Amino acid sequence: MKTKSVILVAIILTSLLSQISSSTTQSGFEQQELISLKLTVWTDKLCYFLGDLVILGGTVSSELEDPIESVAVAIEVKDPRSNTAFLDIVYSEADGSYIDSFRLPDNAPLGKYKVYVTASKTGYEPASNQTEFYVTSIELGETIVSVAGHKVSLQEGDAVTATFNATMVSKSLTSAVFSMRLVMASPKGQIIYDNFNGIGTEVDYKLTTVYNYSVSTINIEFVLQSPIVGYYSYFFGIYSADTQILYDSTLWTTAFLYTQPPLTTINLGTINPESTISTDTNIHTNRFDSIQINFNLFSPLQTLTIKLDITEESRFDANLKTQALEAKKTFYRTNEWILYNLPADEYTLILTTISNKATLNKVTVESGYELISPSIKIVSAEATSQTATPNGKISYHIYVKWNITTPDTITISAKLEGTLQDEATYSIQPLYSNQRDFYLTVTAPSQPDYYTVEINTTLNEAKIYTTTEVQLEVRYGDYNITIAPEVKYYKMPPWWQVWNRNPIYVDDPNELSALDITNIKIETIDEFDGSGNPKFATISFQAYNKLSGEILENLKFGEGVHYEIHIKFDS
Repeated sequence: MKTKSVILVAIILTSLLSQISSSTTQSGFEQQELISLKLTVWTDKLCYFLGDLVILGGTVSSELEDPIESVAVAIEVKDPRSNTAFLDIVYSEADGSYIDSFRLPDNAPLGKYKVYVTASKTGYEPASNQTEFYVTSIELGETIVSVAGHKVSLQEGDAVTATFNATMVSKSLTSAVFSMRLVMASPKGQIIYDNFNGIGTEVDYKLTTVYNYSVSTINIEFVLQSPIVGYYSYFFGIYSADTQILYDSTLWTTAFLYTQPPLTTINLGTINPESTISTDTNIHTNRFDSIQINFNLFSPLQTLTIKLDITEESRFDANLKTQALEAKKTFYRTNEWILYNLPADEYTLILTTISNKATLNKVTVESGYELISPSIKIVSAEATSQTATPNGKISYHIYVKWNITTPDTITISAKLEGTLQDEATYSIQPLYSNQRDFYLTVTAPSQPDYYTVEINTTLNEAKIYTTTEVQLEVRYGDYNITIAPEVKYYKMPPWWQVWNRNPIYVDDPNELSALDITNIKIETIDEFDGSGNPKFATISFQAYNKLSGEILENLKFGEGVHYEIHIKFDS
């Protein structure tokens, strides 16, 4: 009888297609001459005091868990300010283990430290891993304080609103008081707000009580004085009550782009369902100049397409707003924007020039069908393999479409013979996509037979649901294929940021504005090993890029689709 196995497939992608493309790849088997390394890393404690000895280590092995000796392991520890706190190279022992240590200085920064390790040896594929630990003071005890979310935006009347979340996890405290600092810089790099130093406001340490295992929200509002055109940036930090110790902080982050009032305003009037409105403009702009376009929808629409006729060198950032909703896009080479699920409302589209010069020749708006009422539909539900082994796992690829006019959440679940197997909830918004791929995992029964898997999807706020059923065949002597239920999106730091080249992950592809990945599936199992386990697999997916590879003239991110495919075999 063949050995049961599970193939876990995760795809990690960066930017870059300029059109929808269907990619099929042989999953990394071309480099069979290099043996993959498996690297683990740990620290002896999660939380350390100043002056403590930090012991860290791990193991190096093959994918089959065989230990590998004499592998060089490079270790780097970064402090909360992204400075290198420790750097060393050690070698693995005969049992594959490695260990190292360093002592924290008495004046080390408090907060979260990150440990990065990389293993390399001739004839082997390098491997990397990371972990983290926290440094605290005796006064705080074993306490971790961190930033748990932050956002800064520009409102009408040049008003700036900033919202930050702070959280604490402690073994010794139920609550503690911290001071909160916001620093904002103008496009010229001048500090225009710092509540610690009384710049742009009175001196105010924003003393805030943070409770254990909870989140405290800090709100700051102020008005920009003598604003200038360009990108504003900010830094937020959590300090001790006396402001002397920094526990955690954000990096310098873009807050918003400030622009002058629009050069001109174009009123398109009322747009009815299944209609087209077009107007010639012939407007020439310089960098950061903007154009305002207004229109009304008396009826909700399923789709709306905005087309711009612009010159080749032109690039615009588009911001479509109602009183309650907002969507963004960059127009560059791809000059069409399809929006979904538009409620009846007054809309304002601001086009901001981000190239040195631009020309807008024509604006065309095409409306789709009227959106009568909220709805949800399961377009397809397919297993990622034909059969499952008894007690094995099998995943289902479910493709869902919906119509909404207000924010909602989708809950999708899989039940086997009435028993819940897997469930996921996803937030959705008007104006954005009206469809999504989900992956749910089901554990097969212990007896071979045919079973029914019930897939349910619900629009929770609209209280609408739909159901479909798929058949599951369970039999001996086969393999299962499980695809990870997510695609991880990341972007790399700017090329000049040499001190930290770690990828920046984002949960929502809309935040990255790069690739949308859908329809991940195993096409075929191309070859088996001597034990009957899958050896070669062909994996396919669809990738749609919303961001051109070129950010400025002659300055590019890269070319082609960048992705990695990781396959893990579990007996």
